[in-house]
Amino acid sequence: MAAIQLRRLDRADKKAVEFQVVIQDITARKKAEIALQDAKAALEKVNQQLRVAALEARNKRGRSQAQTAASSARANFWPT
Repeated sequence: MAAIQLRRLDRADKKAVEFQVVIQDITARKKAEIALQDAKAALEKVNQQLRVAALEARNKRGRSQAQTAASSARANFWPT
């Protein structure tokens, strides 16, 4: 890939005009940009998976605590 810049340079006497052309190879920059976008997408996917896993862990812990409380209540209600 290349980036092309073109500039017109006017002389003070207005008789002579020059043009300046700069051609720059931006292949490496574009490849790095694409790699960065891919890495960002992968990290966003992993973050979403972590959010789901954390929510599931919280729900599981909540159920476990509720079961413990229910077992304790049963033990207090029906002594062995």
